[in-house]
Amino acid sequence: AAWPLRRAPLRCTVHGLAYHADAKCYVLIASHPTPARPRKVADGDTHGAMAAAAASAAAAATGGREETHEVRVLSPGQAAVEWRTVLEPGEIATCVKSVTLRVGRSPQ
Repeated sequence: AAWPLRRAPLRCTVHGLAYHADAKCYVLIASHPTPARPRKVADGDTHGAMAAAAASAAAAATGGREETHEVRVLSPGQAAVEWRTVLEPGEIATCVKSVTLRVGRSPQ
């Protein structure tokens, strides 16, 4: 697949990029600083409660901000965001890969 030839103002840090040839779009993993969001902790989960407390302390030390990660789908022409999903607090995407799934019908 061809590499993008121009810069696009995304206002984020891109951690991964993949081109999907069939859909003719780019999928990227990005992060940007946002106000800290509270972590969801299940009742009785002591490890989760300690992790949430540590995250709250880290956010307080950085002025109440944290890195929020998201997955975006961009159209190649204008670099316009076609679809986006924000990951939960504490979730980090480490890689992105483009795959094509074919729907097959069984002979039954």
